[in-house]
Amino acid sequence: MNEMKKQSELLASKPIKRWYGIDIFRGIGILGIIFIHGVIMNYAQIDNIDLDNLPPYLMVLYIMDFWGGIYALISGTVNIYAIYQHSVLVNEQSDIVKFENKYEGYRWKYLFKYGFILLLLHFLYSYALGPTYHDFETQIHKYSLIPGILRQGWGYSVNPERMVTGSALSMVAMNLLVLGILAFWLFKNNPKQKLKRNKRIFLVLGFIFISLAFFQIPLNYIYLNLVDAEKYFIALFLGILVGYPYPFFPFFGYGCIGAYFALVLADKSTKRTLHRQLWLMLPFLIIGIIAFFLPNDFYEKYNLLDDIFMSYIMVNINLGLFVLFLFMAIRIVDFSSIKTKMIEVKSPSRFFQFFITVGQYSLIIYLLESTVRELVASGLTALFPGWNETIPNCFAFGGVLVIIWIGLIFLLTKMKWIPNNKKWKKIGSS
Repeated sequence: MNEMKKQSELLASKPIKRWYGIDIFRGIGILGIIFIHGVIMNYAQIDNIDLDNLPPYLMVLYIMDFWGGIYALISGTVNIYAIYQHSVLVNEQSDIVKFENKYEGYRWKYLFKYGFILLLLHFLYSYALGPTYHDFETQIHKYSLIPGILRQGWGYSVNPERMVTGSALSMVAMNLLVLGILAFWLFKNNPKQKLKRNKRIFLVLGFIFISLAFFQIPLNYIYLNLVDAEKYFIALFLGILVGYPYPFFPFFGYGCIGAYFALVLADKSTKRTLHRQLWLMLPFLIIGIIAFFLPNDFYEKYNLLDDIFMSYIMVNINLGLFVLFLFMAIRIVDFSSIKTKMIEVKSPSRFFQFFITVGQYSLIIYLLESTVRELVASGLTALFPGWNETIPNCFAFGGVLVIIWIGLIFLLTKMKWIPNNKKWKKIGSS
């Protein structure tokens, strides 16, 4: 009985390695979202932009505005790493201890649980808190409820199209749900012995689902026709699967590549192993570049020209870049003296600790950044009408928003108000 107790205590107390580079990466990413949304979504002359001849700096911002898929890669890496490590610990215990810890032995359920929570948050976010969607053809802004009230008054009503459009929340939610099922199947028995097989499964699934990005374009046309016909109930399901800008198929592929990356780190977390993963970025970059240089006639033949750039070319190129970014974050932070300066000394670096803290607040920031942005913009409009008529002013506005959020996070940490859900911490945040 004492032996069972000791094993149970060991299981409960043994920490799972945390990759601080990913935390910092996530923190930098959410600050980037605040800045980019501040520049793009409050520019008054947005309808006068020629999308076919964008200036280089606006083209970069336009592409970066669709970098939300990076959170699918991060989510797959963090959650699958934690669940795999815990599954190994559980499988190493005696049968009695496994029985006593049966709820703990199936942490894949947390992915399922929080997947549903994020899916519900997605609908709340899309209705009440989300960013503005702009239709360049009709020149209509489609606000969520609170930004719409701030812009147009209390009589504003939300366009139903917003409720059938995916978001980063629905993307991560669907990833968690499906990865939860895969984790249950792959890690149920002897996950350590099946590690190589599981790595291959995630890698192959990643390539398959990213390849499906090419075939989702015709399905997206069906989705848009359903929206135009106001058949919103049917469009809701198709929108989450293939709707732009966060279709399920390619971004679940991102999650699977992240899961593969997690198992690589769990197997051999060495510099040499990490460096080898850089080769993973090459096939996606090559596919994206080849697709970019194919003649327009080829795409016009299959009615794909209008959507091929963002729906397939950039899906591949972005993933190649994201793998590089993830590699750099882990290599620079977790395999260098920076980690020692952050964690393993009496007075850790406040600079790096700040970005870790921002990463912990990323979900809260994502939910509220549109409302905060519109509040600040409304105040500026009242004081300085026409302030957002020029790009430089909008760049300055994006920088001011980043500073405001840094101040808010600093205030919350001083108040010692930090997200602290014990169950969520067991698997790591998405």
